[in-house]
Amino acid sequence: MTSSQVDVVLSTVEDEAIAAGYAIHVEPQPVNARGDVVVVAPQGSRVSVEVVDLSGRVVQFLWEGIVTSGQVRLSSDWSSLAAGVYRCVVRSGNYRLSTPLVIVR
Repeated sequence: MTSSQVDVVLSTVEDEAIAAGYAIHVEPQPVNARGDVVVVAPQGSRVSVEVVDLSGRVVQFLWEGIVTSGQVRLSSDWSSLAAGVYRCVVRSGNYRLSTPLVIVR
C-alpha cells in the first residue's frame, strides 16, 4: 500500500465519522500546558479519546466512556508532553476521527 492509498483510507474513515455525527476539536490552539478537548458524538456512543504522536504512538490516554449529552468537554494537562505537534484521536466502534494538537512552550 502506498502513502497516497493510506491517506485516502484515513480520509474515508474520517469522512464516515463526520457523516455519522462525530467531531473533535482542541481549545485553545496552540496550547501551552492546559486546554480542552471537545468531543461531539451521537448520544449513547461509547468513545475513547487519546493523544498520539506523529508516529501514531499513544502518549496520553484522556478518557473512555459513554457520551450521554451529545458532547463531552475534557479539561487536559499537557505540561508533561514536549512542545510539538500531536493528534487528539476519538474512537467509537468502527469510527475514528482526529484533530491536530499543537503544544508550544
